[in-house]
Amino acid sequence: MNINAAWATPAVFLIAIASLALLTRSVKITLPAGRMQAIDGLRGFLALAVFLHHATIWQDFLQTGQWRVPASTLAAHLGQSSVSLFFMITACLFLTRILDARQRPIDWGLLYVSRAMRILPLLILVALTATAIIALIEYTDLDATNPALIATSARRLLITAGVNWTLHYEWLFYFTLPLLALMRGVKPPVAALLLALTMLATESWSEINPILLLNFAAGMASAVLIRYPAIRNLLCSSAASVLAIACITLAIKLCPTPFSATVIGLLWVAFTIIAAGNSLFGLLTHSICRQLGEITFGIYLLHGPLLFIVLRFGLGLQLAASLTPVEHWLLIVSITPVLVGLALLSFVKLERPCILAAPRLHVWLSACMPRFRALLKKWS
Repeated sequence: MNINAAWATPAVFLIAIASLALLTRSVKITLPAGRMQAIDGLRGFLALAVFLHHATIWQDFLQTGQWRVPASTLAAHLGQSSVSLFFMITACLFLTRILDARQRPIDWGLLYVSRAMRILPLLILVALTATAIIALIEYTDLDATNPALIATSARRLLITAGVNWTLHYEWLFYFTLPLLALMRGVKPPVAALLLALTMLATESWSEINPILLLNFAAGMASAVLIRYPAIRNLLCSSAASVLAIACITLAIKLCPTPFSATVIGLLWVAFTIIAAGNSLFGLLTHSICRQLGEITFGIYLLHGPLLFIVLRFGLGLQLAASLTPVEHWLLIVSITPVLVGLALLSFVKLERPCILAAPRLHVWLSACMPRFRALLKKWS
């Protein structure tokens, strides 16, 4: 039997949901009100899809020593199309805040502090974990005979599964927000505008893939469209649910290259339907799926270290390379509850406390600014 990502995908999704349902009996996740619930439910499935994408890459790496995009069209889409949808989500949510800014003014300092407190704590933890693992390997000389793993950069790529690059694009978009606000007729503080202009001016644009920026444009277009009640009502129908599923299926079936204008167009139609509030027959707004969405960032950042530790230290690369496709994917399915548990633990013990601390940190930083300016004036 040919076991691959196509077989493992529904199994991983179902086991992740079942695992979280059991874990949240004792560890509660409070679902925030007033958010786009269908988008919340979508996030968790996207993060699990990226996990499956990298599990496929690992399967190939163990055989060839090369870390590359999977040959399987489905496996490639599980990672790259999920990233496209993540970018659309970011653009849609934050442009919505810009569009609402006249009625709900934006506290720009709090916005950036909140983003930093949402992203940096877990990112730093993962970076420290990767550094510790690399130090352990180098100290014990464990990979001295494996050319594919000798370089420190290669080890770091394997440990993190290379997911950090997407955060660069996310922050690039965050720094465009003051400019978007200005275009909307909302005046951001001069400091926010100067920060945005400085970061955009110093960006290495030659290293930016323009097709990826199209995802953000698509997400912003969705934010504009769903503001019209007639369009929202149309997109929340059962027929629209079928259309969304059909667009995602067509993108996978017809387009072997996920990062393309055709795929982005098909994904945009599906995303706009979901952003309008369509739950895909109730799936995305189910409480357990929304809870899965709450721990998305942990799934996204922690699956890389988990895969590395299990395959490098748990089994050992030689034994992991000898696994049959059936055994490899059974292993991936079996560690899914561990990944969900780690993501839940990360959310409860690290991410949520940092998110809740963001307003207090913002107040403290605001109070420190006059003193900081006074020091600068004194030194100048």
